[in-house]
Amino acid sequence: MQDLSDIAKNKMSREPLPETFTTIAEAAAFWDTHRLADDEDLQQDVTFDVEIGRERNYFAIEKELSASIDHIASMQGVLAETLLRIG
Repeated sequence: MQDLSDIAKNKMSREPLPETFTTIAEAAAFWDTHRLADDEDLQQDVTFDVEIGRERNYFAIEKELSASIDHIASMQGVLAETLLRIG
């Protein structure tokens, strides 16, 4: 575990955090060689909302195919939607 003098030394000698990264690969390369914990004093709390929703897609299919899907799903004890997602 680092003592306080080591932490203070790291803060004085650390590379400044980039404002932005040009690519995801550039960000990944940076964070591969840096620790977020080293810059804890620069972090701030944020609040944000997240909406988690399901997206449904509908497709037109032949009646016979739909009936077959329903039948197979019923035999397996699952909904047709579940059968199509895991199939």
